Amino acid sequence: MTQSGLRAIKRFFDDDEEEASPKKSSQASIPIPWSASPIRPVRPTPLKNTINTEDLFSKIKQASDSLLAGEKEVIKAKQKLDQKIAERGNSMKSRGLETASSRPPKRKSEVVELSDSEDEPTPKRRHVQPPQASVPPATAASTAVKVMPWEQDHKNMKLPADNQPLVTNKPKVSKPLDLVNLSTQQKNILSVVMEGKNVFFTGSAGTGKSVLLRRIIKELRSKYSKSQDVIAITASTGIAACNIGGVTLHSFAGVGLGAGTPAELAAKIKKNQKASSRWSRTKVLIIDEISMLEGDFFDKLEKTARIVRRNHADKPFGGIQLVLTGDFFQLPPVTKGSSPKFAFNAESWSSCLHHTFNLTKVFRQKDQAFVDILNEMRRGIISDSAAKVFLARSGPLPVDEIEPTELFPRREDVDRANHERLQRLTGKSHEYVASDGGSAEERTRANVLANFMAPARLVLKKGAQVMMIKNVDEQLVNGTVGKVIDFKTESEWADSQRGYGSSLEGDNEADASKPKDKSKSKAQVQKWPVVEWKIVGSRHTRTDLIRAETFKIEGPNNKVEVSRMQLPLILAWAMSIHKSQGQTLERVKVDLNKVFEKGQAYVAISRATSLEGLQVVGFQKNKVFAHPAVIEWSKTLSS
Repeated sequence: MTQSGLRAIKRFFDDDEEEASPKKSSQASIPIPWSASPIRPVRPTPLKNTINTEDLFSKIKQASDSLLAGEKEVIKAKQKLDQKIAERGNSMKSRGLETASSRPPKRKSEVVELSDSEDEPTPKRRHVQPPQASVPPATAASTAVKVMPWEQDHKNMKLPADNQPLVTNKPKVSKPLDLVNLSTQQKNILSVVMEGKNVFFTGSAGTGKSVLLRRIIKELRSKYSKSQDVIAITASTGIAACNIGGVTLHSFAGVGLGAGTPAELAAKIKKNQKASSRWSRTKVLIIDEISMLEGDFFDKLEKTARIVRRNHADKPFGGIQLVLTGDFFQLPPVTKGSSPKFAFNAESWSSCLHHTFNLTKVFRQKDQAFVDILNEMRRGIISDSAAKVFLARSGPLPVDEIEPTELFPRREDVDRANHERLQRLTGKSHEYVASDGGSAEERTRANVLANFMAPARLVLKKGAQVMMIKNVDEQLVNGTVGKVIDFKTESEWADSQRGYGSSLEGDNEADASKPKDKSKSKAQVQKWPVVEWKIVGSRHTRTDLIRAETFKIEGPNNKVEVSRMQLPLILAWAMSIHKSQGQTLERVKVDLNKVFEKGQAYVAISRATSLEGLQVVGFQKNKVFAHPAVIEWSKTLSS
């Protein structure tokens, strides 16, 4: 006996009726006796006459209810996981962040003290990853948390068209910062460095000196992977040293302020076992911002190195390979009284350096006319046409969500401007107090911390304009400006990213007056700023929960000399010209009224990526000047 396929379909949709009848259920379990003869064509019965639509919709509803119930169970399990992660983070006191309870908070304010136990070893340096959308870390410095299968939704997210803003916690990242492509000129310099040659490379603002230096450090660490303490990463200033993860040259040398003769400095080093050991094992000495180092100190250090490294006394700098970089047209050495003696005027300069390179390709500005004006300005030249351009930029920039960052020559003007703007904002204040540590002597540590970009104390409100001071990925880099739009706990942020609850919880007095759940740990109730960033070079935005990071300077064997745990943010309504050195700003306001030093006007204006994003206040031709000695020396350079 033959059986049509459509009847089998009918039987599938009639399962409920079959289950209701024991007889039918029994028959349904009997195999169909298919005939061995060919199947005869059967006129099919119309499908609409064989399907019970009420039963079909009932089955669909049951399946839907089952899926919803399963999803709720998943959500409950995930919330329990979040709670366990937060509780575990609270127990990790050495790496956790706690709200201060030792003193009463100010009215409408919250104070957060960032704790860092001295009993626990400082965690090793790690690459900063973008904040995770679904599973927040247990603490600001926690280790990686396993990502569950249902949290993989946005890994392949693509940027929308330019007229559509992107608001995402974890944008697509194409490649790490240290793999940025180098130009042919930069590759040539890198090759010479890897051959062990002494190198100095310079270039105007925006030519990629910092990018190249980071790559050189990366490649040298790979070359000396088994003994990385042979690489000394230093800079002439504390800010520059922090930017490259190094120490000041004075700190490395162990010579204090450098007073005394080379013989006296060498004797001082030999009495200091740590300093003496550093000099003995160092094979490569990197000095960033060499342009701010006095020539006399360079000579003194070179002679000291020969004495300390007596087995190589016949070689420049005692046989240590030198990698130096800086722009002498920017800020000069700080001196007391007389005109500075630049490093290139040092007696030992030419004998120490095998190769000098001048980077010429500008990456920061795309407008060649603007680049040409900046190159003239760098040499202290302002043509009438250039003056007209800057005078035309005196008006305020078009209104935008992100206000232009104002650059001042003096720090007191910066502090005043930022304080005034913060006071205008209403709402609750959130104060974050840094936790400092490290093995360095207290005096040395204090001097280094004074030059950290991360502040000892940071007060934020909703609406505050802030700047990222760490490189996170290719979109969120050091210098990216954004605005605080909310404050959230880890769990609130995780819920908002999954679509549960409001994306903006509010931060008003009514919210602050709600009774606290005393059963929750401090880590669970800790609120962090939510920042909406304007992505440099596009119309897109992204939103991130910003947690505290550890800024550290490491010595030999990865031992942490100085550390600070703090949010990687600073207020960005105003900034000093000195701190802006090396930054790239899309919208910037430059006040030249109080410019007092050679190169200050050039450094400030060259931070801008375009004329359209630049406002110049108080422009006068006599505000632009370069040092005559630098102009003469630059004539000897070739690319």
